[in-house]
Amino acid sequence: GYMAPEYAMDGVFSTKSDVYSFGALLFEIISGQLNSAIISATLQGRGLVEH
Repeated sequence: GYMAPEYAMDGVFSTKSDVYSFGALLFEIISGQLNSAIISATLQGRGLVEH
C-alpha cells in the first residue's frame, strides 16, 4: 500500500492517511503508471499541481 507523507515522517496517522492511500492507488489504476514520482515530490514539499 501507500503511506501518507505525514505518517512516514512523523508517525501521525489519521483518516486523512487512508484518503491519501486510496487516492494514490486510484491514480495508479486510472493512469496505468506508478506514482513514485508523485510521492517523491510530495515528500519534498511540492504538490501534485507543481509536479
